[in-house]
Amino acid sequence: CSRIYEMFIKNKFGQPYHSSMFPIYSTSLVVEGVTNHRFTIPVSREILGIHSDFFLNLFDGNFAEKNKDFYEIKDVSALRMILFMKYLHLKEIFLKEIRSNSVGDAIEHLSMADRFRISYVLKPVLRDLMRSKPTIEEMQELMQIAARFPKESEFARGLLALSKSPSDSLLMIQSY
Repeated sequence: CSRIYEMFIKNKFGQPYHSSMFPIYSTSLVVEGVTNHRFTIPVSREILGIHSDFFLNLFDGNFAEKNKDFYEIKDVSALRMILFMKYLHLKEIFLKEIRSNSVGDAIEHLSMADRFRISYVLKPVLRDLMRSKPTIEEMQELMQIAARFPKESEFARGLLALSKSPSDSLLMIQSY
């Protein structure tokens, strides 16, 4: 299927470009569905490759899936992947839909950003975390994720600003 987008999207540098340059569906991702069923999500390999070195390597590498025209992504739920794909294509939608009522959602989202090597997701998630009240254990887990993005030290500094005491800050730094 090669329908064409009729909307504008932004690349990983925040620069707009018209998406009609790319087919809306050029491959599929297979993820975990409900009750151990697999779920297929049609995606644009071109757009994902622009946003993520992980997907670029996956699509351009010599993998068996290349001949099957689908790629299996393990340990990701269908809902989480669909929301993540919406975010990559439209930027504004993802964080509105997954607005963190719990810090656990933010941790899961950051883990996906780490897994798929998409660092520009950190700032919007940090803004959401500023409105929540993470526990020291959650903050330590967030610092461990932040350590995987060494070029994004602003994220780690933002997390430290959320700490409630110097001893909490010290525990977080030890996690980093």
